[in-house]
Amino acid sequence: MKKLQNILISTRTTAVLLFVFAVSMAVATFVENDYGTPTAKALIYEAKWFELIMFLLIINFIGNIWRYRLWRKEKWSVLMFHLAFILIFIGGAVTRYISFEGTMHIREGETSNEIISSKNYFKINILRPGNEPQTYREVPYLMSPLHKNFRAKYDYFGTRLEVKAVDYVQRKKDSLLADENGKEYLHFVVAGNSGRENFYLASGETQNIGGMLISFNRAIDGAVEFRKENENLFIKTPVDADFMTMATQATGTVKKDEFQPLVLRSLYNIGDLRIVVPEGLQKGSLMTFEGDKNKDKNLPDLLTVEVKTKNTKQLVNLPVEEGNPNVFRQINIDGMNVILGFGPKIYNAPFSLKLDKFVMETYPGSSSPSAYESHIKILDDGKEMPFKIYMNHVLNHKGYRFFQASFSPDRKGTVLSVNHDWWGTLISYIGYGFLFLGMFLTFFWKGSHFWKLNKSLKETSRK
Repeated sequence: MKKLQNILISTRTTAVLLFVFAVSMAVATFVENDYGTPTAKALIYEAKWFELIMFLLIINFIGNIWRYRLWRKEKWSVLMFHLAFILIFIGGAVTRYISFEGTMHIREGETSNEIISSKNYFKINILRPGNEPQTYREVPYLMSPLHKNFRAKYDYFGTRLEVKAVDYVQRKKDSLLADENGKEYLHFVVAGNSGRENFYLASGETQNIGGMLISFNRAIDGAVEFRKENENLFIKTPVDADFMTMATQATGTVKKDEFQPLVLRSLYNIGDLRIVVPEGLQKGSLMTFEGDKNKDKNLPDLLTVEVKTKNTKQLVNLPVEEGNPNVFRQINIDGMNVILGFGPKIYNAPFSLKLDKFVMETYPGSSSPSAYESHIKILDDGKEMPFKIYMNHVLNHKGYRFFQASFSPDRKGTVLSVNHDWWGTLISYIGYGFLFLGMFLTFFWKGSHFWKLNKSLKETSRK
């Protein structure tokens, strides 16, 4: 036991652990650059082996305090460094397991207390006629192409159901391999933030693009609906729209909630959505591939899961959209209606924020923003407190910190970054305080190496 204690609690072990810790952090930087933040978190930052290193370092620092009696006055500078690292690691653990981050979207004149988490969760709801619906606990998981070992088991009134991840594609893009014997797809093109984006819908499918639902042969209120009737295509829009045929420059209009013939190779302007159906229906096999991490960074990911019961297996494709907690897929398996989703969840703050006005300043002669701020009111316990959130002017309220992060495309709404980490931040800041105090004592405390060196230099200069 004594031998094991000497191995675990020693300066040599501390040095080895700090070296491994530093190398891991360096590797994580490259992993994050090549594969994204979720991959770096899954494989390193939030991996159990990395947490074990930090735990062993905490034990090491505490043990060395007692072993070398660092509470003695002449050792206070070294003690400060040990206490600093202990508190910084503990603060990180509190942040990891207790705190959360997310975003809050508010339109002008509206009020919200909903925070959309930055982490993604697997969500499932099961219903069978004659039984009560069951909503199960949302399971957090850091999904990436290199970390996709998610598995979960559910029991629905004695019926066992298993879900496991099969594949995960970041920034999912599609391409259709022509095949006369293949499945029929509606091909349309959208002018998005990443330029021209191709989409393919099979009959009965839907696609969420910039908050607008698009469906093919499926009736959904508020969606842009395409419908096939007797080899002809029709379109219905949720708002009045217009279009222009690119070859002839001829224009036309579309009345909302009314089906009318679709004009191919025409640019339809439906609210903020610009969409073209170039060739109508095509047959083939759909190929999925990963988009460019810079050019296609706004495209959703795709998670493929296998849903399995005692008698049946079924593959389900789940779109994963950043900041959208309402993307689900519904399937029927062995008489059960199963609703699946993977994405952020919603936290509710104990108070609300109302956006009175979003103000933006632009560079002279340009529409590019130079500065922007949110004029909000804090609604808490019947009280209203005005506040302005802008760069480096953060709202702190009841352990929540709100930062100005972005804004809506029409510049009529704000996007606030939210951090709920009061204890983790406090403990870490105390640790940083000890770190700076240790540096100060190292240079100026009587009895330290630097103090002795300074004293020797002074004595030498007198000779």
